[in-house]
Amino acid sequence: GYPAGRGKPKASSPSARQCSDRPPVRCLLHDIDPSKLTSLLCGHPAGRGTALLLQAVRQQVTIAASSDYSKTALEWIISNDVLLLKSKKQSIFVRVLQADVVDSREQMARLINALASFTKGREYLLGKAFLDCYLLRGRRLPASTQEQLIATLQKASVRQSCQRELLQCGMLEWVVNFLENRTTLYATEYACSLAINLSLNVSPHTVATFSELKNSRKYVESWINKVLDRILGPFFKISIN
Repeated sequence: GYPAGRGKPKASSPSARQCSDRPPVRCLLHDIDPSKLTSLLCGHPAGRGTALLLQAVRQQVTIAASSDYSKTALEWIISNDVLLLKSKKQSIFVRVLQADVVDSREQMARLINALASFTKGREYLLGKAFLDCYLLRGRRLPASTQEQLIATLQKASVRQSCQRELLQCGMLEWVVNFLENRTTLYATEYACSLAINLSLNVSPHTVATFSELKNSRKYVESWINKVLDRILGPFFKISIN
């Protein structure tokens, strides 16, 4: 018989045995020399090679076999400070955006948007004042790059410290003006969410900003209605059709 209190041992399923026998997935980024990668990105921020490298790094985070792989890739990027956000030097993020080359800027925007999807990624990005994102500098960016940066800011704006910084650099005013223009659905969703996050921040600056936008309650109400219309409009169209 079997020991008291114990029944017949259960046979493990084939799938369970396969999972236990499967070797741990090795992150490909561990085969890269991080200092060489950083040097390449710093030395050629406008190069086609930089765009391809940034794309490859992002894909290690987003196109992965498992969530554990994604987290390992993210930790490698952060621990090696690939974007130089912990360094006193100019960050690679700024270098690439200043390079004025569409491909590398696009891939940088996509990379930081991917990093911002993770709590640790947001902490890494907020470790250095990158938040102006050149959106407020009068710099003309392609729509696809701009919407990636807006999505990054929206994800970061869940933290109150980030909200305060964005409010101080005029992001609420900027996003209000942005929503006045025709935008893609992707950009509209993230811009509306960013505006709502900033509006919910209970600080004197938020109140003062609304007063400065226009000293009129009617204006604020119309702005809120526009935000709701942008968010709910597509759902009403679907229900009508």
